[in-house]
Amino acid sequence: MMTIRLLLIILFITQTNGKNQKTFSPIENSRPIIGILTQPASSIWQTSNRTTYLAASYVKYVESTGAQVVPIRMYQPIDYYLHLFNSLNG
Repeated sequence: MMTIRLLLIILFITQTNGKNQKTFSPIENSRPIIGILTQPASSIWQTSNRTTYLAASYVKYVESTGAQVVPIRMYQPIDYYLHLFNSLNG
């Protein structure tokens, strides 16, 4: 009788061991995603494919808080902004 109880206890422990633990997906990200608006580039720095810039100091400041930075590019269609703003935390 004692061995049956012991087997039932061991079976119960092994069956419930991982059910109370939260499993983390490798894709899950707990860091907030913050968007920073780019600025128009000076005429000295502008080229055909470079019309805006994002100061590195802004990026470093936000990253120092633990957040990820996403540049919000200027002169884009409204669909770009709608998609981006629905994907950002701030």
